[in-house]
Amino acid sequence: MQKVIFVLISIIILSLIGCGGLVGQGTGNEKSTNFDQIQSDLVEALEKVVELTEESEQLRSEIDTLNQQADNIRADIEEDWQKRSEELEKNYQDEINKIIEEIDQDWLVRIEKERNETESNFQSIINQTEEDWQKRSEELEKNYQDEINKLIKRSDDSNRKVDEGRIRLEDALRTIEDLNKESLRLQGELSKALNK
Repeated sequence: MQKVIFVLISIIILSLIGCGGLVGQGTGNEKSTNFDQIQSDLVEALEKVVELTEESEQLRSEIDTLNQQADNIRADIEEDWQKRSEELEKNYQDEINKIIEEIDQDWLVRIEKERNETESNFQSIINQTEEDWQKRSEELEKNYQDEINKLIKRSDDSNRKVDEGRIRLEDALRTIEDLNKESLRLQGELSKALNK
C-alpha cells in the first residue's frame, strides 16, 4: 500500500508540474481555476487515502491483539480449571483417608456409604464447576468475537473508503491528462496561427 501511495504521489507531482507549466504559458484564467481545483481535490484525496490506510493498519493490529488476548484468556481458564480440579481431588482423597483412619472396622459399611455419597457430591461439584467455567468461557469468547467482528467491519469500511479515494485519484489524474492534451493542442494551434 505504501508503494502505491508513493507512486501516486510521484504521478501527482509530475502532473502538477506539467499542468503548472501549461497554465503559465497563457491557457487562461479558466484553466488556472480548473487546475487549482484539481490540485486541491488531489491533495484532499491523497490525504484521505493516507489517513484511511493508517486506520486500516491500526484496525488489523487491534484485531491481532484481541485474538491474542482471547487465546490467553482461554489458556488461563483451562489452566485454572485444571489446578482447581487437581486440588479438589487431592482434598477429597485426603479427607477420605483421614476418615478411614479415624473409624473402627465396624463402621466400614457406613464409611463406604459415606464415601459413595461424598464421591457423588464431589462429582456434582466438579460437573457444576465445569459447567460454570464452560459458560464463562463461551460468554468471553462471544464477547471477543463480537468485538473482532466489529473491527473487521470497520476495517472493511476503511478498505472501501481507500478504494473510493483511489478511484477519485485516478479520475483526477485522467482529468489532468486531458487538460495536458488540450493545452498541447491549443499551443499547436496558437503556433500555427502565429506562423501564418
